[in-house]
Amino acid sequence: MKKKPSETRQTVSSSLFFIGIVVNSLVFYYTWVKCYNPFIRHRLYRGNYLFLLTYFLILVVCCYAMDGQKVGENRILDVSISQIIANLIAVVIMYIPGSLLQYAFLNPMAFIVMFLVQCVFVVSWNYVAKRIYLAVVLPYKMLLVYDDQKGKKIAEKITKITPLYQISDSFFAGDRSIEEFEEIISDYESALVVVKDDGLRAQLTQVCFIKNIQVFLFPSLANIVTRASSEIYVTDTPILRSTIHRIPVGAEFFKRLCDVCISGFAIMLTSPIWLILAVSIKLCDGGPVF
Repeated sequence: MKKKPSETRQTVSSSLFFIGIVVNSLVFYYTWVKCYNPFIRHRLYRGNYLFLLTYFLILVVCCYAMDGQKVGENRILDVSISQIIANLIAVVIMYIPGSLLQYAFLNPMAFIVMFLVQCVFVVSWNYVAKRIYLAVVLPYKMLLVYDDQKGKKIAEKITKITPLYQISDSFFAGDRSIEEFEEIISDYESALVVVKDDGLRAQLTQVCFIKNIQVFLFPSLANIVTRASSEIYVTDTPILRSTIHRIPVGAEFFKRLCDVCISGFAIMLTSPIWLILAVSIKLCDGGPVF
C-alpha cells in the first residue's frame, strides 16, 4: 500500500530526528567512559550501556515535550534551541547519579565541553537535515482559496521561496458556494485560505476540519490574540497552521511520567506525617485509618 505524502513527511522527519539523537547519545557515552567511568569506585562495565539508554530516553522525552522532534518541518532555529535545552536537561539529570556512584560531585568540565560539542552538532545537523527533508519529501498538494487578487500574489510569493508548498489550483470564494468548495477540497491535502471575510473564512475552515484537511491561514487580529494555531515561517510573513488539536504521544507520556514521579516523591516526603496521623487516629478513637 502506497504511503500518503503526509506519512512520508513524518517518516523522514522522525528518521532525521532519531539520527541526531543517537549521535548526541554516543557523544555522551564516549565522554562518560573516557572521562568519568575510570574514576568511579565501582566500575559499571555493562552498566555503562544502562547509562547510555537512560540518557537516550531522557533526551527523547525532553525533545518531544518541547517540539524538538519536528526536524525539517519547523524552523532550524526553533528545533535547534529545543534540542539544545533537552541536551542540557539530560546532562544535568545524568550528572546526579554519576556523582552518587563516586560518592562525590564529579568535575563538570568534561560535561561542559561535551555539551558545547553537542550544541555545535545540533545546529549543524538540523541545517543538513532541513536540506535532506526538502530534497526528499513531496510538496503539499495545496488549494488556494481567495476572495481578491492579493491571495494570488501571496501564493506566487510562497511557491517561489520554498518547494514544500505548491499551489495546485485555486478557488475563488467570492462568487462560489460552500457546497462547491466541499466537493473540490476532497482532492487536496491542504488549503491556503486568504479570505478577508471572517464569516466566510470560518465556514471554509470548518469544512476543512470535517474532512481532515490541513489549513494554512494568514493571521488576522483575532488569530494573533487567541493564538489558537501554530506558526510556520515560509516567507517574512508568518502563517498560522491550524489542524484538529490532539495531545502528542510524547507530551502525554511526559505528563504521565511527571505525574508519577512528582506524586511518588511527594508521598515519600510526607509519609512520616501520614504515619503520625494514622497512629493518632488509632490511639484517639480506635477507628479505621482509611
